[in-house]
Amino acid sequence: MTQPGLIDRRGLLNWADSIGARSELPRLIRRLILETGKGVVELGFPAGEGVAAASWDGTVRASEDALYVPSGLSLWELSVEKSPGAKADDDYAKRTSTPDGSPTADAIYVAVSLRPWLKRGEWAQGKSGDGRWKAVRALGVDDVDTWLESAHEVAALRGALSAPGRLLTVRASSRDEVAAFVASLALSEEATDGGALLARTAFVDDVEAWRRLREHPTPLVVVALTEGVAAEFAADSAHVLVVPLTGTTDADVELPPIDSLAAAQVLKDAGLPERAADDAGKLARLRTRTEMSNRLGGAGVEERCRRSRRQRVF
Repeated sequence: MTQPGLIDRRGLLNWADSIGARSELPRLIRRLILETGKGVVELGFPAGEGVAAASWDGTVRASEDALYVPSGLSLWELSVEKSPGAKADDDYAKRTSTPDGSPTADAIYVAVSLRPWLKRGEWAQGKSGDGRWKAVRALGVDDVDTWLESAHEVAALRGALSAPGRLLTVRASSRDEVAAFVASLALSEEATDGGALLARTAFVDDVEAWRRLREHPTPLVVVALTEGVAAEFAADSAHVLVVPLTGTTDADVELPPIDSLAAAQVLKDAGLPERAADDAGKLARLRTRTEMSNRLGGAGVEERCRRSRRQRVF
């Protein structure tokens, strides 16, 4: 079951046909590497206007192996072309050296296509056999779809919401994004928990309502929708208390900014007309962190959360 708000395989394929996919695919892969890579110390994936045809699409250096991000230096070529094998061959043929001049035998070559690529395993095995690179890997749209589902932001939040008695900070571009993300996760869990998480999740914008819920005998997940409610949260509560943050303070869970193209595609898949979906996607992206920080109360809430984070033990 696709989690609400997350693009699925069909959405990825539709997006691959869009004009902006070529320049925005590096941004998607970059985010996935940041969320799922281990010990990433160098990362370069120019996106948008930064895409340059003459350079590598991406470079990564990591100190540990992860499922999709290998340790050491890996060099990435990305494509949305409809003939993934032929495009991969063209890219591979022109890459005979590393950006820093280090031996190619010490680097891993990674080809990513946002198209169905049935023979990607055979392609990678064949290219590995020529000995130019330490290893060659190939990912198709199905791998990207699986990678999206395994992204840490969802896993981290799911685990945190299942452990009563903690204060959880979640940083995003806006308070509304945090609320929507928690709601979508609770809805998506219905298929596995019968609606248990949804039934005990509350979004509270009134201090008196929170004071009544505070004594509820069953552990709840309570999301603060105002500064006043967040100010009354305490680390010794029996509930999971979710405080949205929109500034620069570190948080337990961090959500990346909304991708306008991906958001628009999800809305189109849900039946919204194309133009309306595109406009809504752009609006989602334009809700700036500064504007929403002012609505939440800015540094006051974040400083209280910082002090609370020093005091609590998970």
